[in-house]
Amino acid sequence: MAIEHQSPHGEDTQPDSQVNEAGEANDTSEGVDWKAMARKWEARAKRSHTRIAQLEADAKTHAGQVKEAVEAAEAPLRERIGQLEHAEQLRAWATQAATEANVPVELLRGESLEELTDHAKLISKAIKAARDSQRVVEHVEQTPTRRGSDAAAFARALFGQTG
Repeated sequence: MAIEHQSPHGEDTQPDSQVNEAGEANDTSEGVDWKAMARKWEARAKRSHTRIAQLEADAKTHAGQVKEAVEAAEAPLRERIGQLEHAEQLRAWATQAATEANVPVELLRGESLEELTDHAKLISKAIKAARDSQRVVEHVEQTPTRRGSDAAAFARALFGQTG
């Protein structure tokens, strides 16, 4: 019974041999050097092993380079995300401080909740001072009544004048 053995490259490893009942190979061809064949396949196996080790090393190097490239590409994006998150936090703090102090949010400046709150309080005090310093004339449509001082009323009463 003939058994054909082929390498991955399609070469016959035992081209003309047959196996007898004892499991021994009978060489039917003349001049096949089995030791040379063994050395040839051993050399191929060593080359394959060396190539696999080289490819694994190259894969690790390439993976490291890819990781570095991804991190380098992500760095500006992460920084931008941080800036946007900080800006959103500042808007929330400004709204909170403006609501508490009853001032317009557009007037507030600062980089922390404390700074924004302090600025809102200052603006609120300035607005209150400005309102207090203004004279407000109520009921402008009415004519004011003439009202004198108590000394003038006494003098009028003394001399019998009404008015």
